[in-house]
Amino acid sequence: MIGPRFVLRMAWREARAGRRRLWLLTGAVTAGVAALVAINSFTVNLRTSVAEQAKAIGALGKEMYERLAVTAGHLKRVGGGLLGVEPALPLLVCEAAGPDVEEHVHA
Repeated sequence: MIGPRFVLRMAWREARAGRRRLWLLTGAVTAGVAALVAINSFTVNLRTSVAEQAKAIGALGKEMYERLAVTAGHLKRVGGGLLGVEPALPLLVCEAAGPDVEEHVHA
């Protein structure tokens, strides 16, 4: 028959081995939870950053669209008048700069 002393020794041995396994399990669970928290934090920060950048890009696109609309309006008002002004423009610049520049342009 198995005596109480043997039972106590076996229980103590199992408890010591179980404690080692428990510490190993606790460490593994802690490392896993820490990894999940880090990944979740990274995901939240990444989504926030992308959302902020998307808002900034949208605002810049809207501003660019508005500026292009204003520019198109100006060009429409000017119309074909630019074609008539273009050939005279170098002569006006030469006259304003002086006789030395005019010689280099016509050469």
